[in-house]
Formats: sequence, structure tokens, C-alpha cells
Amino acid sequence: MTTPGGIARLQLKSYVRQGPHRFIQQVRVRPTFRGGRFFGWRIQSYGGPGPVKTGDVVTRVNGKSLERPEQFMKVWENLVAEPELVVELVRSGQPVTLRYPIVD
Repeated sequence: MTTPGGIARLQLKSYVRQGPHRFIQQVRVRPTFRGGRFFGWRIQSYGGPGPVKTGDVVTRVNGKSLERPEQFMKVWENLVAEPELVVELVRSGQPVTLRYPIVD
């Protein structure tokens, strides 16, 4: 699924520069496991923009797992250089890919 519109790179740079704490304050998650292994982060609540919903399980962002804090930080720090933000998740048992072009 491709999300219409895009993310303005200039606004994204400003947001990322403020640090991940701003994003973390908007979302409450819990780790989800399958077969005893980390699977993703279940969204318990989300106060930000976009089509992510309570109950979604985010499995990857821009092709990267976010199992450990350093993985999240690497994705966060590299985001402004990416051509798009791609969020892979599972919704109601079905895989969903959300794509947000990052435009100059």
C-alpha cells in the first residue's frame, strides 16, 4: 500500500533533530514474540499522524528490525537521508506495508 502525499524532508530534519524522545512520547508499545523470538512492537496507543493503528505490530522500518535500542537509533539517525519511510507491520493477521515518500 502506498500512502498518498509525502513527508517534507525539511520538516523531517527538524523533527529528527529534536531527538527520538518526541516520537517516543506519542507511542506506547510492547514487544511481541512468535515461537519464542522477537517479532515486532505491538502498538498499544499512538497519538501521532498517519495510518498506524492500535493493535498493529510493527515488524520493520526501512527494512530494519527495531528489536534493540541501537537498531531504532540507527534507523532514526539515517531517516533524513532516505528516499522514503517504509513501515512493515501486521494488521489483523495480514502483512501491510506503508510507504511515505520523503520529498525535497
